[in-house]
Amino acid sequence: EAVGLAGSWSQHTVLIHGTSLFWGGQKYTLSELKEGSFSISGDYGGGNATFTFDAISWANGVVFNRDPVHLGTGLPPTQGTSNSGTFLPGVSKWDYTPDNVEDIMHHGLNAIRLCLNTTTAQDEDSLAKFQQYFDRIDGRGLICMFGGVEHGDALGDGHGTGLVDDVLEMVAAWKSVHKAFKAYPNVLYEIFNEPFGYKDAKTYLEAMRSIIESAELPMEKCMLAGMGYSSNVQDVANNGWDGLLAYHFYPFWLPDGQRTQENFSNLMSQALSGLSTRVHVTEFGANLEATDYHSYRAGGTDENLDSNVNTLRGFHDAVIALKSKGVPLAGLYHWHGWHNSDCYDIWKDACHHGAQKVKLIMRDA
Repeated sequence: EAVGLAGSWSQHTVLIHGTSLFWGGQKYTLSELKEGSFSISGDYGGGNATFTFDAISWANGVVFNRDPVHLGTGLPPTQGTSNSGTFLPGVSKWDYTPDNVEDIMHHGLNAIRLCLNTTTAQDEDSLAKFQQYFDRIDGRGLICMFGGVEHGDALGDGHGTGLVDDVLEMVAAWKSVHKAFKAYPNVLYEIFNEPFGYKDAKTYLEAMRSIIESAELPMEKCMLAGMGYSSNVQDVANNGWDGLLAYHFYPFWLPDGQRTQENFSNLMSQALSGLSTRVHVTEFGANLEATDYHSYRAGGTDENLDSNVNTLRGFHDAVIALKSKGVPLAGLYHWHGWHNSDCYDIWKDACHHGAQKVKLIMRDA
């Protein structure tokens, strides 16, 4: 006998007999139940329902475990711009209060993504503040480590080199974070943000595995970004990473003129094919200042913010399609939740219509 935590988040019991599993009056052989996500349907308690499971273990019977989908917002430090403030050296500024963090739960969100540099990650006062943040949101979310411009600025955009320039410093930073958050099972570790400086996945994976092992991080908490600007998770998976993956999604993933709703939807579906149940979209965003995100726009250009509207509409289509196929995302985080009044600010009055679209996407995930 084993207990399964199903899609409704209520507990159910399954019976193991020999090499078969009996669930809802149906029989499943163990060979049919593989590691990863799968769905089964049947007559449960007088009604028909479908449950999706992941994280299967055959240790003492079968244990199914599915944590609720992470529906979050990214919180950069409150300094500089939302685009590049995290890359600034030194201990970062964090003006959010625990009450601010708790308030996001009233907007259909249940998680936060904190963006840290290695210095902040080793600052005890900052870590204590971050614990307060997570305590107010049921201990769910991500911590992501960023590089810094102090080691160079490869493209002149304030985003550093896209490489872990000081491995020992990165290891020390993650050791510090894990010491503070090892008792938080639903706070996951996004090891390095947008590794655009690595030329191939093999080299990138070797570097990330070295950091994980040296910092003695539990694999189940670790997440690796896709290659480039976290846009190519297939390359990371194809080179041997079987853990959690981080993916980013923005209007500029497609060239101007091709930014249609259909193209964005197809782009995401193809990018996450076969991987979606272990993917957290740790950043998705677009200009939220358009006044209509409900009507179809045929244009694929930036005129009238069409490309930004199409980004969110295409992303929404893909999220719904993945869920309907029984392979939902593990999590998604809108960029961003800092009320700094830029055009991605989900709290800005002028972004109201875009913010409502983001909330619909979260609802349907």
